[in-house]
Amino acid sequence: MLKPPDDVPVPEPREGKRPAFSRLALEQIGSAVLLLVVLSLAWIILTAHAPALLRLTSLEIEVGIVLGVLVAALALVSAVALLHTRDK
Repeated sequence: MLKPPDDVPVPEPREGKRPAFSRLALEQIGSAVLLLVVLSLAWIILTAHAPALLRLTSLEIEVGIVLGVLVAALALVSAVALLHTRDK
């Protein structure tokens, strides 16, 4: 195994610190929204092959739902990534 040079400081592992509840909740909500993104992509593919099967009342509602899920996923993933970069 490689050993770091003697003149480079090696950071000590932070033991005993648990992530905050809000960060854990954001990660779980974010993962659920990412699953919704996968489901919405599957729904888009299914409706492209069988248009009469799973359509909503209007195309605008379908686009709004998919865009809402994508924006929520982007916002939650960005928030979780930002919280991971913060040093406490």
